[in-house]
Amino acid sequence: MHDDQHGTAVVVLAALLNASKYVGMQVKNDTVGMVGLGAAGIGISKLLMAFGVRKMLGADINPGALEIFAKEGGKPVTLPEIMASADIVICTTGVPGLIKKEMIRKGQVILALSNPSPRSPRGGPVGGSFVRGGRPGVNNALAFPGVFRGASTRGPARSTTG
Repeated sequence: MHDDQHGTAVVVLAALLNASKYVGMQVKNDTVGMVGLGAAGIGISKLLMAFGVRKMLGADINPGALEIFAKEGGKPVTLPEIMASADIVICTTGVPGLIKKEMIRKGQVILALSNPSPRSPRGGPVGGSFVRGGRPGVNNALAFPGVFRGASTRGPARSTTG
């Protein structure tokens, strides 16, 4: 298990499922754009595609990362293409100020996650319907206890009620 890949991916999926309750989206049916295809970006993309996301777009300055992303089933595109067509945008790049407020379409869900600090553009009436930044280490505090409990359970869960 790798915290940047698996822990962050679990927390992102949980955040998207929670956000879907508030903004009326269907994560599997929405177009998801991944900005930054390092360890976290690839891990998140793989989990979302395994969850059932059908259209996964990705942007990165590294051609090797784009190649890996394409082999995993994602579609490499540019940042402007992601911002123009993705319903959900997840940023795992540490480049500050990469997404400008004017790039955010009304109704987009934006998760701005990066190390060492999150860079979250402001939402509001002209911005995304759900805009959140992340904090390093949250995946370790929130996801890993449950992941490790599930991994350490032998066999299928058993009912204690008989």
